[in-house]
Amino acid sequence: MPLNIVSVSKIVPFASAPHAGGQFYYQHIRTLLSLGYKVTIISPYDKRNVDARARLDLPVNVLLFGKDPTPAGSLGVILARIDLRVRVYKGRLSRRHRKAFRREPAVLSAVLAADLVEFQWTEAGELAAGPLSEVRRSWPEQTPRVLIAHDVLAQRENRRLDAARKFSARWTLAKVRRRQTVRDECRTVKVMDLVLALSPKDKGMLQTISTGTSVVSVTPPLTLERIETPSVHERSAGVLFVGAFHRPENIDAALWLLREIWPLVRARNPAAELVIAGASPTAQMRILANDLGRVTVTGYVPSLYPYYASCLVNVVPLRQGAGVKFKTIDALLMSQAVVSTSVGLEGIHAPEGTVWARAENADEIAGAILEALKDPRHSASVGKKAAEWAAAEYSHENYSSTLLREYARLITARVRE
Repeated sequence: MPLNIVSVSKIVPFASAPHAGGQFYYQHIRTLLSLGYKVTIISPYDKRNVDARARLDLPVNVLLFGKDPTPAGSLGVILARIDLRVRVYKGRLSRRHRKAFRREPAVLSAVLAADLVEFQWTEAGELAAGPLSEVRRSWPEQTPRVLIAHDVLAQRENRRLDAARKFSARWTLAKVRRRQTVRDECRTVKVMDLVLALSPKDKGMLQTISTGTSVVSVTPPLTLERIETPSVHERSAGVLFVGAFHRPENIDAALWLLREIWPLVRARNPAAELVIAGASPTAQMRILANDLGRVTVTGYVPSLYPYYASCLVNVVPLRQGAGVKFKTIDALLMSQAVVSTSVGLEGIHAPEGTVWARAENADEIAGAILEALKDPRHSASVGKKAAEWAAAEYSHENYSSTLLREYARLITARVRE
């Protein structure tokens, strides 16, 4: 009889999710199924997850909790949407969803029947330190709890604070947000039996707050779908930046690229073209792109592969955020010459000769892009080495073996107890 894994998440994954975290989660579920586990995904009820559930093509059970019974347009709906915690702390579950998690019978039944409960994203893991703790008192046995930490929230908030002008309203809000985030993250990590960090760097940071919780570093499985590397002649003088633009750090990077970096590139290479691909681009991004010319802002696209195939260079001008940037790994896998800031390369220990350039300011980034466009054969050679290394480092086999070992250890320990 297969063992039951309950996976609690902010989102329901599907193959063409418009953000890298969702695509990783989809591959994670595929890995669990390949290991013989039975999987139930538990996520908040909202339009996004209803649509995602319909698009999910994997044999899993999906439970959505917290459907609002209040008629649309009523005062109750308006009040429910005024949730300061969600508005201030982006990515957190709403008060309605947090209450529903501990009250809905279907959710409680699934959790009580689980051999292991995992939480995707630290924000979902907060349920283990809050509502789920009330459920746990009735559990006949201690069910293992695992957090898959997509990034380190404290580091993300520290960078937001550093980016704000001191003593401004934004700086004050960032200080409040950081204090609350650090407290919640520490509390969440401490109630877990295992934390899976997506890089050795994140592992080290999480170990400082774990206090008895095991923290293991894993490399995410990002090589299940790959394209054939195009020839040099098939790739244009194009530069690609990929991001989900509901995230502030991606918006900041795109605006910096458009305002300060790309004009420097175009001044020396008027034929260069820039593609900014990803869901939810802002109006400001579109206006700047239109003013510059030879810049395409795609919005959501079902597949990024045509853009990876046609562009020679991938730029990752991130200044904020935390955790491993899947967009950088994807670019390496797709044989692109990667020009990135240190933030964009964080947690990625690529050997020498696999990343075109690490650059920190506008002049350095523009110069590296121009050099890559100037020598397409060398760029392609670096991209090929990058793809070979990344395919081995971020393989399904590596991730699968770590997941099997750690989950089996926790479940076996539970049975012995």
